[in-house]
Amino acid sequence: MLVVSTDGELYDQDQGGDEHGQSGSSEVPAERGTVTEPVVALPALGADVHDQLDQPAHHERARRQDRDRDAGTDTGGPVVLAHATDTARSGSAGAASRTRTADTACTAIYPPDTAATWARRQAHETTIHLWDAQQALGGDPCLQAELATDGAREVVDDLYTRQVRLGRVEALTKPVVFAFTDAFGEAVLGDGEPAVRVAGRAEDLLLVLWGRRTPDMVDLTVDGDRGALDRALGTKLLP
Repeated sequence: MLVVSTDGELYDQDQGGDEHGQSGSSEVPAERGTVTEPVVALPALGADVHDQLDQPAHHERARRQDRDRDAGTDTGGPVVLAHATDTARSGSAGAASRTRTADTACTAIYPPDTAATWARRQAHETTIHLWDAQQALGGDPCLQAELATDGAREVVDDLYTRQVRLGRVEALTKPVVFAFTDAFGEAVLGDGEPAVRVAGRAEDLLLVLWGRRTPDMVDLTVDGDRGALDRALGTKLLP
């Protein structure tokens, strides 16, 4: 992992160095392509800021491959990181929403198979990784309640159910209700009679579902089986 040492230099910690980039008696600054600016580590995620900015590029490539496969022109070429970075900075949901109408049919990660699904997926992925980057740089990011509510619903209704459908995780036997205190409605993780109800701001619930916060780090009201909540959050809800 690339980290910034105490003297401001960039080193590759995976090459056997310590926090100062030292390995034995030598120090070798790390390189990442043409990137020379300091990279801030995100140790809790096992990543750094550039890793997080890579994520929208992966989704952009998947969207482009779907488009090009439909047209018979898929070359499998790379997606330039700068494009994903510009997308993140602009808050855009990506080129899918610009090149197709929302209801245009295309293969998507979860139903419905339309361009709107990719636009939604890209918006939430970019939102989370922008939050990561702003946190790492000492900022205090704030997510809009409406966006965070839909992001939480995506995890519960779409990403988790896809994980179960693909056989990546077992279906939860004790469902969890996530109730939004600053937005309308709630989201239920799992099928059947809920074992626990968790109420809080949409932003906090989204960050808990994404593993950026634990329930004890934010202001949540937990009513019911706390163990059921912990087991749910310990499940790989995301791809």
